[in-house]
This record gives sequence, C-alpha cells and structure tokens, in this order.
Amino acid sequence: MIPYQLGNLSQLEYLSLERNSLAGAIPSQLGRLTHLQYLALSDNIIDGQIPYALGNLSQLQYLDLGYNSLSGALPFHVGNLPMLETLKLNFILDLKINDGKWLSTLTSLTNFALSGFSHQWLQIINKLLPKLIELRLSRCQLSDNDIYSLFHSHSNFSTSLTILDLSENMLTLSTFHLLSNFSITLHELYLSKNNIMSFPLYLSFPSLVILDLSYNNLASSTFQGISNFGSKLKVLRLRLCNLSDNNFHATSPSIMNSSSSVDILVLSRNLLTLAIFHWIFNFTTNLHTLDLGGNLLEGPIPNGFGTEMRSIEVLS
Repeated sequence: MIPYQLGNLSQLEYLSLERNSLAGAIPSQLGRLTHLQYLALSDNIIDGQIPYALGNLSQLQYLDLGYNSLSGALPFHVGNLPMLETLKLNFILDLKINDGKWLSTLTSLTNFALSGFSHQWLQIINKLLPKLIELRLSRCQLSDNDIYSLFHSHSNFSTSLTILDLSENMLTLSTFHLLSNFSITLHELYLSKNNIMSFPLYLSFPSLVILDLSYNNLASSTFQGISNFGSKLKVLRLRLCNLSDNNFHATSPSIMNSSSSVDILVLSRNLLTLAIFHWIFNFTTNLHTLDLGGNLLEGPIPNGFGTEMRSIEVLS
C-alpha cells in the first residue's frame, strides 16, 4: 500500500515507486505534492480509480501509471497538469475517457504510451500527433486501417516524431509502406509481433537507427529484400536491426550484393545455414554485434570470416 503520509512531504519533486508489488488505491493525499515533477507508480497491483486530486500537481512533467489494475476514467480536465511532457498508461485495461479535450490541450506533451486501449482513443491520439516525439501503441489490436486513420496525411504526422512503437498488433506490410512516406525524422521503429510476411522494397527511412521486425512471418523469399539496404531500404546508418524469430533461411550467395552500415544485427531463431556467413561478408563493414543463435548452423565457419569481419566484438 502507498503510505498516505507521503502527502506531507510538501517539497517533494521526484517520487518513484515502480515495481514494488504495491496494492490498494492511490491515496488522494498525493495531490498535496504541488512541487512534484515526476511520479512513477507503474508495475504494481494498484487498483481503484485515479484520484481527482492528482489534477492539482501543476508542476508534474512525468506521469506513469501503467501496468496496474486501475479502473474508471481519467479524472483530469482542461487546465490540469499543464507542464506534463510524458504520459504512460500502458495496460490499464478498464481506462475510460471523460474529457478527451484534456489530452489534446496538453501543449507540453511529447511522449505518450498507451497499450490495450479501446478504439475510442484513436481520434484523441490523432490530435496529439503533431507535437509528439515518442508514441508507443503496443498490444492495441491495431489494424492497417487504424494506422491509415492516424497517419492519413503529412499534416497530422508529427514532423518531430522520432520513436514509434507499434509492436504486438495486427499490422502487415501495408503499414510499413505507409510509414515510409512519413519517415523523415523517424529514428526508432518497432514492429515486433505483427503479421509482416515480406520485406519492404524501395522504402526510404533516412534517419532510422533502430529497426525491430522480430516475431513476424518474414519468410526465406524475403531475405533478398534485406540483402540490399543501400538501394531498397534506404537508411544511412542502422545501429540495431532485429530480425529474430522469423522464417529466414539463406541458401545462396547470389543474394549477396549489399554494402550497408549496421552495428548490431540480430538474426537469432530463424532457419539460417552456414550460407549466412558468406552473405554477411558483403553486408556491412561496421558490424559490432552478430547474433545467430537458434538457427541451423552445421559445419565449419567459412575461411576468411575472422579477417573479413574484424569489427565484430560480440558473436553469438
């Protein structure tokens, strides 16, 4: 249980009680902490409704209530939490909206995370987009049509959006194509655990540094798609490319025509054979970490791997 006496710490600016197995309700006395700038209560078993008194925290910049058993509606109204920059409401499954205008008028909000929401949120999220830097909508049962409704034009896609997490939804290659049209500032793109069955060709992500396509249904025929990042998937520098837990297998060196720059390449738990090493020779010259665990590797690692791949620091 969260001690209600914490409300007596009138000068408190930072309060983090994450991952403590705390039960019971959020005490309304926390609304007295008018100097509070950071409040994180996620990953507990807190239940009940969010108290109206939290709307008094006019200096609050960070609020994370996710991964609890809270119910009811967001109690905040226009004018509450005017300084809020980060709002995380992951997996509060019974959460409802009383005043949708409140979210759309949060002029300082740049980071927003919401999981397991009902589709009544889509219109509100659409209004938030032009000012967001980070948007996380994992495990929301989103379809390609939902993404089209969010990003239907350049005007409503944030020109500052750098992190987009759409993992654990029902998205296909169509969403990947759509996002490439609005990707000028996108640095991190997470599409893990969707239903992407082929690799996108001739798409442009000029600022992308992290790409996660793990746990999809990418098949062997699509492996040629990732063999030429330079001309097909246009990225300048990928720090991390995660393609684990798909159905890739590389059987022919004929697909090896790539020259790109990737620091960390994760291809674990696929159907790869030793041919993958020949492909990697031509894939990148800056590879630091290579994960090939859980594949079908059998026999000697090809001669020349050690001399060709001198940049590798971690090999699994």
